[in-house]
Amino acid sequence: MSLALAAMGASAANYLHIKTDSGWEVLDLDRVDRLVFAGGVMNAQDASGNSVGSYSQAALEQLYVDDKAGVADVQAESKAKATFTFDAATMSARMLADAKFEIYGFDGSLLVAIPAKAGEEISLGAMRGAGVVIVKSGDYVIKVAF
Repeated sequence: MSLALAAMGASAANYLHIKTDSGWEVLDLDRVDRLVFAGGVMNAQDASGNSVGSYSQAALEQLYVDDKAGVADVQAESKAKATFTFDAATMSARMLADAKFEIYGFDGSLLVAIPAKAGEEISLGAMRGAGVVIVKSGDYVIKVAF
């Protein structure tokens, strides 16, 4: 598992996408040294063994890192229908429609890509400090400062 985590950490997009039965969470792999599975819990730990995040193994549905290339061109849609809401206080998004949920760095690099469903919540608190990013789903795009 350590090798898999190291391989994930080497990608340009350094975030682990975690889908549980309660929604999506994005975990910053720059803060994670290893994943430990014990007692029915997946624990993400830093180099000192401190917990960065804990997830019930029974609730885990999907884990992945998307390392595809970033956006090449941004085109504004003036009449784009919102496909998600964003709550700056909780640093989370709630999907309003089935759509791919993406976050791009200001340089156009793809940081997050989640095939999300309507009603799912996506927790992005671990992205604090990422700076200004572009959050996109369908034709709906917003700019967020983390």
